[in-house]
Amino acid sequence: EEITRVPKLFSNGISVQVASSLWLTASLPNGVGVWWDGKSRAYFDVPGSFKGKVKGLCGTFSGNQFDDFLTPDGDIEDCPTGFANKWKTDDFCLDAVMHDTHPCDVNAQARKKAEDNCSVLKGDLFKNCHFQVSP
Repeated sequence: EEITRVPKLFSNGISVQVASSLWLTASLPNGVGVWWDGKSRAYFDVPGSFKGKVKGLCGTFSGNQFDDFLTPDGDIEDCPTGFANKWKTDDFCLDAVMHDTHPCDVNAQARKKAEDNCSVLKGDLFKNCHFQVSP
């Protein structure tokens, strides 16, 4: 059903509302929340009761970052491109293509700023977090 006015409450309990000038949100009866910018970004808020019970393009929500690229076939991909291609639902969709070019090579002006920002994450300030999220 097309939404022409918000807020909108559907008979199945899903509600859609405007969160800000940038975001629409959908609240599902099971507690899942979806934030969408209307174009290309979507964020999902999933309750803790789903931990270890989901898989897909947003990961497994298992607490183990090394199984986030679990495919529908049960194997674990080692690159985002291969992982995304395994989750296609339409054979007519083109495969995502891996880009060998490093972002800093594409935008050399931003290299120094990126390296400075990353050095903070890789440094002592976040050292205690490195066991959870590899820098």
